[in-house]
Amino acid sequence: LDLIVDDGVPSRGHRLGVCNPDYEVVGVAYGPHASYGQMAAFEFAAGWQPEPGAVAARQRSGPVKVAGQEEAKKGVTTQWKSLGHCALCKHDIRGGAVVEVGQVGGKMH
Repeated sequence: LDLIVDDGVPSRGHRLGVCNPDYEVVGVAYGPHASYGQMAAFEFAAGWQPEPGAVAARQRSGPVKVAGQEEAKKGVTTQWKSLGHCALCKHDIRGGAVVEVGQVGGKMH
C-alpha cells in the first residue's frame, strides 16, 4: 500500500510503476532490513517464462553481490528528515512505517 500512496516521496514513481499497464507480472521477495526491520522488493515485467535451472542456481548462490555496495550504503540518506530515534532500539528512524507508542515513550519503526 505504501508504494501506491507514495507518502512523503517528492515524485510518484512508485505509484506510476505499480499502476503501469505495461506490466503483467510481478515477482516479490521479502526479508530483513537494517532500518525498517522487514522489507519487500517487487520486480515488474511485461512477461515471464519459467527457467527451473536458473531459479535453482540463484537459490543456491543467494543474492547478487555488488562490488562496493557496502561502502556506498554508509553515506546514504533518505528524504525523511527529523523523525527522531526509535524508543526501543534507539536507532535513527529513516522512514517507513512509524508509530507513536505512549507506553514506550515515543516513536517506533
